[in-house]
Amino acid sequence: MAKKAQKSSRLNARLSVARGMLQEFAEFFSWATSGKQYLNIEQYQELRQREITKEERARLRYLKQQKLIEMRKIGKRLCYRLTEKGWTQALRDKIKTSKAQCSDGKCFVIFDIPEKERAMRNMLRQFLKESGFIRLQHSVWVTDRDVVEPLRQLLQRKKLERWIRIVVGKIVAASPLDRLVIRQNYKT
Repeated sequence: MAKKAQKSSRLNARLSVARGMLQEFAEFFSWATSGKQYLNIEQYQELRQREITKEERARLRYLKQQKLIEMRKIGKRLCYRLTEKGWTQALRDKIKTSKAQCSDGKCFVIFDIPEKERAMRNMLRQFLKESGFIRLQHSVWVTDRDVVEPLRQLLQRKKLERWIRIVVGKIVAASPLDRLVIRQNYKT
């Protein structure tokens, strides 16, 4: 019975891939109103490549409009590079989407930003919250994801490393409230 179920799931997986390909073919063949018109595989691949190229150009235009990249023509080639805003956004996205678990315990962000930099401190707290960090205290945040390197790079780019420390380790002792917060959020 288990073999039959396993065989059935493999068949369903192949069917879903085949059905995805069928949908892709249907998109490209939508111009064909008659069932008698054929398109050879080379024509299909050329159409698919044009579609991909068109999508890539649209993405590049969007990134340029957002000032995340700069474009420069050198000879016959177009060259792109990330702007400072682009690097910052890329690092922020990397931190927010990281799924890798921190192998050495947890990643702590501890900061002491002066009162005159209140706006920066509030932005940092908001970013840490959006990135999935849990607040243990006003200036102590923790996550179980491995975000040390992109976070370090982001802090250097923003010139915040003098006020912020990143610590990786395990919690040895904590208040009952801290233990409750950690247990609820990380199921440890």
